Amino acid sequence: MKKNQYLTIHGHFYQPPIENPWTEAIEQQESAAPYHNWNEKIASECYRPNSVSRILDSQRRIADIVNNYERVSFNFGPTLLSWLEKKVPETYQAIIDADRKSIEKFSGHGNAIAQAYNHIILPLANHRDKITQIKWGLADFEYRFGRQSESIWLPETAINHETLEVLIVFAFKFLILSPYQAKRVRPLDAKNPDQWKDVSDGSIDVRHPYRCFLIDKKGKKDTSKYIDIFFCHGELSKAVGFEHTLRDAKIFTSQIQRAYLDNTNQNQLISICTDGESYGHHEPFGDMALAYLLYVEAEHRNIQITNYAEFLDKNPPQWEVELKEGPNGAGTAWSCFHGVGRWYRDCGCQTDGKPGWNQKWREPLKKSCYVKSIKDKSEYEHLKSEVKSLFCGRKNQLLKSLQQNWIDGLFSLQDMLFEEREEFFEIIMRVKMKKLHQIYQKIYAENENLFQIMFKIGIPMPQELKIPAETTLSAQLVNEVENSKHDFDKKFYKRTLNIVEKAEKYGFQLNKDISEKTINDILYARFQQLYHQPDVHNCAELIEILEITSNLKIAIKEGQLQDIMIKILKQKLPGLIVEIVSNNMIDEQYQIVTGIIQLAYRLNFSMSSYKEKLLTIDKKMSEDPNL
Repeated sequence: MKKNQYLTIHGHFYQPPIENPWTEAIEQQESAAPYHNWNEKIASECYRPNSVSRILDSQRRIADIVNNYERVSFNFGPTLLSWLEKKVPETYQAIIDADRKSIEKFSGHGNAIAQAYNHIILPLANHRDKITQIKWGLADFEYRFGRQSESIWLPETAINHETLEVLIVFAFKFLILSPYQAKRVRPLDAKNPDQWKDVSDGSIDVRHPYRCFLIDKKGKKDTSKYIDIFFCHGELSKAVGFEHTLRDAKIFTSQIQRAYLDNTNQNQLISICTDGESYGHHEPFGDMALAYLLYVEAEHRNIQITNYAEFLDKNPPQWEVELKEGPNGAGTAWSCFHGVGRWYRDCGCQTDGKPGWNQKWREPLKKSCYVKSIKDKSEYEHLKSEVKSLFCGRKNQLLKSLQQNWIDGLFSLQDMLFEEREEFFEIIMRVKMKKLHQIYQKIYAENENLFQIMFKIGIPMPQELKIPAETTLSAQLVNEVENSKHDFDKKFYKRTLNIVEKAEKYGFQLNKDISEKTINDILYARFQQLYHQPDVHNCAELIEILEITSNLKIAIKEGQLQDIMIKILKQKLPGLIVEIVSNNMIDEQYQIVTGIIQLAYRLNFSMSSYKEKLLTIDKKMSEDPNL
């Protein structure tokens, strides 16, 4: 296998802002059930899994947990990153850390690139808005990643001549486009100026970068103004997005291999570019296929993972390209065969609409908005002047203006933000529910003997008794679990098991939500403690807690615990094994190692990679029945 085969997979991660503009909160979206909203759903299915993706062995046990963002090129919409930073901070930090690590791995070039701030279709924006969108996108990128971006993602890869001109002014090193946006190509050193090859049908060779020069109004090329362009592999990108190729990483890798040329010694880059949500949201567990490809299959098949900037640095363009202008010079995009028509007119594109669906409303709406903006120009200028005086005028002028509108007596619950109203009623309901629980406890205590009689003679339990019993037993379980935070002993186990068995005996449904959260918090804290200070007591207690939760039928968040366990296996276990070997079996260290292995196995980890290391300790280790 040749060593000139390189691969870059780019993920465009974006969701439009869905916050209520008045409350600045995302309201419940029923279509995202069981999640509160679509951001939470996609974060759970895609953004987080890609930061802690599982690689399984042949027995379907966890062989490794990896951060895919460390090996893919990516961009995140600034508004999406803002939401992740607040709502899923661990994932947000994993994304930032991945870019930092990729700089070390890929010759000083990071995986992350910027994006135009609001996902605006740049060719349809005026000149000033183009500049604003790019400046804001760059400012947000530098704030989060602590460096300048070498490129920028163009929403829908939309581009025209004016957009290209603006991008060249910003001195970006490269862009990523669809092969169907290229018009014609020729060698940079072509002696014949007419040596162009037509590639308007998408037949451009995507295995190397191209240089795109700015053409002036007279049609003359300006050799001092240019930008380099990568064209993604159209068929492979389509396969990821729409043809379920992520269901088998080995087949996917074979498809990639077939895209390389065998009869060349030149370095070749296959670039796959899709919405990042393909890896886990659109294709369930797509993150795992991606992880297996990046960390296992690519290495086995001698495919070198890189990012665009590193490949460009080592393989500058030898060819130039001219881009399609699109209808009336409006530009082109990767998701519209009619240039950029789908965003302003009835171009003929379909987006899974019902029969007869069309976009005839787009053009008149756009025109009416434009006319209104002209009519309201004087009003707009007046409003802008007022806002400017408030924010840029004398100190406290803005504060005084706000206070005048919040006079005592005019304020009501309706003026509260949604979260404030929610918190207010939560306090009221907490008081009311406390009184209700006291009544339920009394009903349960007075009728406990009656429960036994009704159960023996087979009489169904009426709701008037069932609801108080279920509420009381659920509250008892919560109290026991809360008390166990400081003393997780066997007495706790017996008491909680008694509650669960009693509920199962009489057919009561326990509300375990609060108990499950508390026990998962305890487990997470204890696993963190084990990572920072491995000892025999911690291992033994964690094994016991896992056994208890299993018997109590309490669901644990395995994913969180696996994320910590992989760090223990990679960073702590090897050192402990070396310490045992060098000191001829320290019994306490041996018990710690066996405890960690038992925990890892319970959490579905494969221990095959540690087999040789374990056998070096002693025959005793290999024959231990606990392992």
